[in-house]
Amino acid sequence: MAHGRRWAEDLRSAIRCPTALLGLLLLTDGGAGTPTPARGALWAALAGLLFTVLYPARTAAGRGWLVL
Repeated sequence: MAHGRRWAEDLRSAIRCPTALLGLLLLTDGGAGTPTPARGALWAALAGLLFTVLYPARTAAGRGWLVL
C-alpha cells in the first residue's frame, strides 16, 4: 500500500499560508486604524476559506484500488 509522502508537508503549508494572510490583514487593518470585530471576523473567515481550499487530500493506493 502506498500513501502520499508529502501530505504532512502540504498540511503545514496549508496552515502557514492562511495564518500569514490573517496576520498581514490584521496588521494592515490595525496600521490603518480601522480594526473592528466585524472586520476581524471577515479576515478570519477569509483565512478559513483559504485553508479549506488548500487542505490536501489524503490518498492511499494499492494494487487495483485508489482511495481519496
